[in-house]
Amino acid sequence: FAMDPPLMDRVRAYTETFSQQEVRFVSSSSNYFEMLPVGADKGLALKRLTVWFDINQKNSYAVGDYYNDIELLSVAGNRVVPQNAPLDIQRMADHVVCRCGQGALADAIEWMEHQLTGSSSKSYQPQNQ
Repeated sequence: FAMDPPLMDRVRAYTETFSQQEVRFVSSSSNYFEMLPVGADKGLALKRLTVWFDINQKNSYAVGDYYNDIELLSVAGNRVVPQNAPLDIQRMADHVVCRCGQGALADAIEWMEHQLTGSSSKSYQPQNQ
């Protein structure tokens, strides 16, 4: 669902008043609210991928920026979050990169490369956390 943040707060409060065993609700931005089947989340997907590709979960990497990424960040061994993520999401991070619109994913890849190899294709400059 897409809506203005004040309406989103009312809809979120409403969804918390009833019990839905088959679905759950999660915000994916300040104006998007998603309804998902229980058991369908990014964390479970990452767990399955690490098993499928025989990767130790502590060696997995994830980039997330909002509440729909909580399960993903909780499961990943290495967590990267942009500066414009909510503070409670930033607290989950091992590394905070620049804002989404300023190249956060590129910075995240640079950090991952540095973590894995000790070097990077550019001169790696860590962001202040």
